[in-house]
Amino acid sequence: MPSSTFISLDNLTITVIPTKTSDIGESILNLTLSDGQLNSSYELNITVTNTAPKFMFASPKDLSVDKNSSRVYALPLFIDDEQ
Repeated sequence: MPSSTFISLDNLTITVIPTKTSDIGESILNLTLSDGQLNSSYELNITVTNTAPKFMFASPKDLSVDKNSSRVYALPLFIDDEQ
C-alpha cells in the first residue's frame, strides 16, 4: 500500500497530489462525520495510476551497423503526460 502523504484534508476539501512512484496504487481514506451525538463512517478508495510515456511522432526504427564502423541514431521525441 502506498504512503498517503499525498492526500490532505482541509474542512470539506480533499486534495490528492501524487508525485512519487511510491504513490501509485490504492489508498483508503476513512472518514467519520459527527454531529456530536451520532457518527457516520465512510471509506473512500483512492487509486493512483501510472501512464507509460509514448513517442510523439514515430516509434524507434531498427538500426544496422557494419562491423568496425559507427553510426549515430537520434531517438524520436517522447512525451510523458505525467511530467
